Amino acid sequence: MTARLFAPVLWVGPTPPLDSSPLSREAFLRTEVTAAIEGVTAESKVAGTVEIGYQFGFPIAMPSSFDITMKTPDLSVTGGANAKLAPQVTVGNGSGGGSLGEAGVNTSATATVLPSQEIKFTLNPSAGITDVPVLKADLAWTVFQARYSDIEFHASNVIGQLTIRPYVKFTVETGAGKGSYLLSVYGTPTPV
Repeated sequence: MTARLFAPVLWVGPTPPLDSSPLSREAFLRTEVTAAIEGVTAESKVAGTVEIGYQFGFPIAMPSSFDITMKTPDLSVTGGANAKLAPQVTVGNGSGGGSLGEAGVNTSATATVLPSQEIKFTLNPSAGITDVPVLKADLAWTVFQARYSDIEFHASNVIGQLTIRPYVKFTVETGAGKGSYLLSVYGTPTPV
């Protein structure tokens, strides 16, 4: 049995805050992760857990907490049907006539394929590093994949510099005391 963790993208892209407040921080987050357990047979008792999260670093202890919001965009599709009939009527040799107007229906529907998700939490920072897991998934099969892009990150009431480092941890338990694996990948620390 072999455990593999591949995380080619663990990215934090800082951007100026839309509210222009000196106490706000904003960034966009992007992640691509594949975790796999190879060589598993039907009799194998193997369990795996993937955790995706962020570490927040503060240079000094802060006197108060601050709020963090992470929000995914939604994806909606609109479709519809246009079943209208607009007959033209002519009289005699074609010199007269007119329109009867339209009859029928015009319908449309919007379906949300991926709903927007929002995660809110409060950090009570002290000097050092705080880990915040945002996704934890048990492997229901031998491969787990997660890809997300342009997750909005917003922190308010931040005094001083805030540094973010994304991480992924993959834990595999082989059962019956045969061992366990912990694979970790850390992204680049980024000041926000």
